[in-house]
Amino acid sequence: MPGFGSLLIPAALFFALGVITRFVRPNLHFLEGIAKGLSLYLLMAIGLKGQRLVRYSMDTEMLINETL
Repeated sequence: MPGFGSLLIPAALFFALGVITRFVRPNLHFLEGIAKGLSLYLLMAIGLKGQRLVRYSMDTEMLINETL
């Protein structure tokens, strides 16, 4: 089963978990502090990873010339 390796990455597993819980509709409640902390953590992780990808994939001079 060589095609199923990409389905085992955490992002795909959490997406599948979200889809399943949407259909099952369990009564889940998170504490407000935990929910805010998780959302801040995820936003920072996505932002830092995006910044790193942009920094290594594009030349800074080219990026400046395209925005001007």
